[in-house]
Amino acid sequence: MSSNLVYVLSKVQFGEVTETAFRDAMDPLVDSLRKEYPIFDQKKEFRVFEVQVTPQGQDVVEQKLPMIALVSATGDWGVRITPQHALLQTKNYVSFEDFKSRMSDLLECLGANIPIYHTKFVGIRYVNKFEWDANTDFSSHFARLDFLQPTLKGAPSKAGSNLSCAYVTDAGVLSINSGVAVDQRIIPGDLLELAVDLNMANEQREGPWAHLDLDSFRNFDDMVEFSREDILSVLVELRACVKTIYQEIITPPVS
Repeated sequence: MSSNLVYVLSKVQFGEVTETAFRDAMDPLVDSLRKEYPIFDQKKEFRVFEVQVTPQGQDVVEQKLPMIALVSATGDWGVRITPQHALLQTKNYVSFEDFKSRMSDLLECLGANIPIYHTKFVGIRYVNKFEWDANTDFSSHFARLDFLQPTLKGAPSKAGSNLSCAYVTDAGVLSINSGVAVDQRIIPGDLLELAVDLNMANEQREGPWAHLDLDSFRNFDDMVEFSREDILSVLVELRACVKTIYQEIITPPVS
């Protein structure tokens, strides 16, 4: 990727563990991970909202689940674990190999401490930001300007845009959100609650900035056996898909 990459997130969803089994595993999980992630917030809860249909209509039921939230000593890596899924996030992405190694360690820790048997979902998401240039607009960054705001002759001043699209790939599904925003937060709104862990929720960029948010994921129609090696293999495929699309949309750096 590049210096324009501001945030990376990966999620693994598994067959739900009972709350009792999860609470029993919380201390061993924290002890296993605290060398890399020593900052621990034990007050956090994960909220699940479920729509239930009754004879009287639809009710939204809120369920609170226990959650482990851990952050690295430098504050730029974070882990969240619930009875349903595990997340790895960073604002200091160095390389995919480094990221995969951390995910491998996390999965190994999960498998050793929680009775997980099946995997339901694997995904990885890259959020990129690009600064506006008065001379070149965003053409110095984007080879495919059709992923940004179209130009209208009758409206010379662009005030922002947001494009969302999805594609089926060999790896799974790729969701793309791109566009231009003025004086906006670095992190997309749906990630703000997670970004709190990395102190990114209130970070803003002044002026016009383009964004390219690539979310590559695979939903398993039938749950598959939980396997660290298989999950990492899927992650490699998902990342390769992101890289291919990124290289098509973004202008290659000048060497």
